[in-house]
Amino acid sequence: MNFLDAMVKGTSDQHLCLGLSNGASLTVPAPMEELKVGEGIKLGVRPEHVALDAEGELQGEIDALEHLGPRAYLHAALQDGSRLVAQADGDTAIRIGDRVAFRIRSQAVHLFDPAGRALTRSGASAIAH
Repeated sequence: MNFLDAMVKGTSDQHLCLGLSNGASLTVPAPMEELKVGEGIKLGVRPEHVALDAEGELQGEIDALEHLGPRAYLHAALQDGSRLVAQADGDTAIRIGDRVAFRIRSQAVHLFDPAGRALTRSGASAIAH
């Protein structure tokens, strides 16, 4: 699982707006636990829930590739120094050194408090922006 630093920018009953360390925003289903604006949390996302997307909220440089038959894992160094692994088709044309953008499937993220405890998802559908 990928772990990224995030900060709570806004809350509602059904959604939580997060600021990522690169300045991008991501709206995800609100957890059952109450969070305060300005609170730092960890966002967890599995490689299969990260897609290559030219309009994606995260950008990075591919520094390793794992080809595993029908799928490949793309390892990237993001602009803020953090790391991200994304799953792609096994026949991807992406190569080491390529600069690419990624989009996180926001309804599939996991949230963790500063102590590392998983927050309970509310089950609401997410809105990505």
